[in-house]
Amino acid sequence: MKKILTIVGIVVTIVIICHRNYVQINEKPMSIPILMYHHFELDKNKTNDMTVYKSDFERQMKYLKKNGYTAINTKDLEKFIKGEKTLPTKPVMITADDGYRSNYNIMYPILKKLNMKSTIFIIGKSIDNSKNTQNKIPSLTWDDIREMYKSGLIDIECHTYDSHVKGNTSSGEKGIFSSPVIGESEHDYEKRINKDIKENISSIEKNLNYKPIAFAYPYGEWSGTSENILKQHGIKLTFVAFGGKENNVKASYLLKRIGIPGSYTIDDLKKELEK
Repeated sequence: MKKILTIVGIVVTIVIICHRNYVQINEKPMSIPILMYHHFELDKNKTNDMTVYKSDFERQMKYLKKNGYTAINTKDLEKFIKGEKTLPTKPVMITADDGYRSNYNIMYPILKKLNMKSTIFIIGKSIDNSKNTQNKIPSLTWDDIREMYKSGLIDIECHTYDSHVKGNTSSGEKGIFSSPVIGESEHDYEKRINKDIKENISSIEKNLNYKPIAFAYPYGEWSGTSENILKQHGIKLTFVAFGGKENNVKASYLLKRIGIPGSYTIDDLKKELEK
């Protein structure tokens, strides 16, 4: 049985890759830079390499605005792929992973001032427990999220409910959403991530009255099994955490992103956008 499930996972992976290639060959590709952020801080503070200073983020957003880019979110992208909406001449996506409170305190006011859209991929359990934990980096609260979501600028999507950790998996030290942990059968792995994504979706539905359509993979790690299960739950778009500019967003799944570290300069951003 385990061998059969492994073969099914391999087949699904091949189908996904072939689908991307088919779309690229048979449809006019649409290129969109998808920027990936995490945590923001005031200029005097810095937590890690993925922390972006407030002044740097504002400078980057103003650069995009000045150079004719229009920020879209996942809802806009899905409607475009379905043929229900056209996109601006120079679209860009601003995404933030994990759901840190700095997305509300720092990122959101800047985007609101510039009238720019964004998508935040949240870890459900961190948000549900945000008022009861003493995390080193505070998480968003549902009150924060509701305010941003109601603005029409910020879309809220999935980043697992409680599986954003690395573990000793059958594929080595990897994210536990993308691979079975040592000693876990393929069946139990599927059951576990089914439960996780169901809880992630349910948490968002309960608080926003909206069923999410997109999922960002922790660490950008995925498998054919995880892609298949996400599709079964109605996820229309999936995102990885690397790869540079996405040259064919109509492929819908495993969309590439540009990670923005704290050391990123305007020249770095310009070079990436021009690729």
